[in-house]
Parts: sequence; structure tokens; C-alpha cells
Amino acid sequence: MTSSVADNTHADSADEPSIAVVIVGHNPGRFLEEMLESLIHQLDAPDEIIYYDDCSDDGSIQILEQWRGRLDNLNVLKGDKRIGISAARNIANGEVTSNYIAVLDSDDFFLSDTIATYRETLRQDGSVDLIYADTLVFRDGSKRCWRMHYPRFMKSSRATWFLMTSPVLPFKHSSVIYRKKAIEEIGGYCEELPLKVDFDLFVRFVKNGSVIRKLDTATSHHRTHSGQISRERIRGIALYWKIIDWHESRFLFSSTYKILRAFGEVAKLVAGR
Repeated sequence: MTSSVADNTHADSADEPSIAVVIVGHNPGRFLEEMLESLIHQLDAPDEIIYYDDCSDDGSIQILEQWRGRLDNLNVLKGDKRIGISAARNIANGEVTSNYIAVLDSDDFFLSDTIATYRETLRQDGSVDLIYADTLVFRDGSKRCWRMHYPRFMKSSRATWFLMTSPVLPFKHSSVIYRKKAIEEIGGYCEELPLKVDFDLFVRFVKNGSVIRKLDTATSHHRTHSGQISRERIRGIALYWKIIDWHESRFLFSSTYKILRAFGEVAKLVAGR
């Protein structure tokens, strides 16, 4: 595990760290069972599970209701209109009573030791505001997966540079856990963004001086499939540019970041990623 990218700390008491898993889904349908199974089989169960259904019409609610008996700490929130990933995550996070929030997308799933790994890390260092880890990526319908090894950041300037210039983010959202107080301090997820919310969130954690750690292990399986909203590359370029304008006022740097981000998104579009 690395040093932090900042020195600002928000240490909690020495009490056992409590962890909530927060999931948001819109029509995840066939992926739900595998995700929920991964929560049942945790070696160290999360203290609570919050699921926000963003107005699904594919039978997701019925599946979740069937699982209430197997996951006693599952709290299902039903949205009566579509509000988008950012607003949905803010509502779900607001229901959390635990100290930390582990992010899980409805089409991904955890490894069996994910919560145990997070809790042990937090026991060892109560100053951490955000933890990110490697991810096992697989294509939907395939059993073959590969590990994405993400970089460590010793300085916040290096983290910002990498975030702005790299064609890929240094994490998957489902391999992130953050302190509830820390995400409240930066204002939660930006509800103006329908995409790239994880990119904006990480930049704001870095700029806020948060204590960030990288785990040298994988904590989630990330599924790639044609229905992912993150594959909207052209729309994504415009949103990346908006986020860059928010966080970088220097014209030369801003222009460079935008060119590199656009190139990366186009390259992924051509490659079919």
C-alpha cells in the first residue's frame, strides 16, 4: 500500500471501521444474481448494503425482493423516476450509517475477500479517506479475465497529471472505498454529470487534500458489455472537457489535457473498447 497523495487527515476513532456497500442500478437484470451472490459469499460481511434502483423496468426490483431473505442487511430504495447515476448515488450514500462506503456497480461483483481486505486496511490506518485497488476485467459471456494494474501516486501533482492525460482512469469505480465524511466534505457526486462521475470524483478528492491509498491487490470483477453507458465515447469527450474546465484554469494545461483526452476516447472508440 502506498503513501498518501496528501497530508490532510480525517482520522476516525480507534473503533472497528464499519463498511456499507452501495449499489446503483438501472435495468441490470441478468447481472444482479452474480453481484448479489458475491455479497453473500464475503468472508467478512459488510455492515449494510444499500441498493438504489433508478426506475428499472426489467424485473430488477422483483429479483432484489427475492434476495431480502438471504441478505438480511439489504436495504432497497426504489426510484419512481429516472434521475441518473450521480443523483442516485448521492441518495443512496445519504442512507448510509457506516463510516465507509464501498462502491459496487450493479453489473460488477466483488471478490470473496474484498470487504475483509478493506476492513483490515482501515484497521491499520484510520486516516485514509479513499482506497482504490486493481481490478479483474472480463468480457460478458467469457470466463477469461485479466488484471488491470493501476499506478500509485506519491504526490498529488502526479495524480492530477495522470488523471488528466491518461486514456484510462487509474481505477474502476467498483474497486473504490471512501470515508462517508470525506465524500460529504467534497459535496458528493456531481449531479450535472451523466458520465465520467468517477473521474470528477477522484480529481476532487485529490484537490481536497484527501488521504488516498492504493492496494496492491484486486477487489472487484469488472464486466465489459455493449450496454455500458461508459462506452458513449463522443459524449464522453464533451464531458471530460467540461470537467477539465472546472478543475484547470491554465489555458495551456487545459488545452493539452483536452487534446489528450479526446485522442484517448477516439482511440478506444476505434478499438471497440
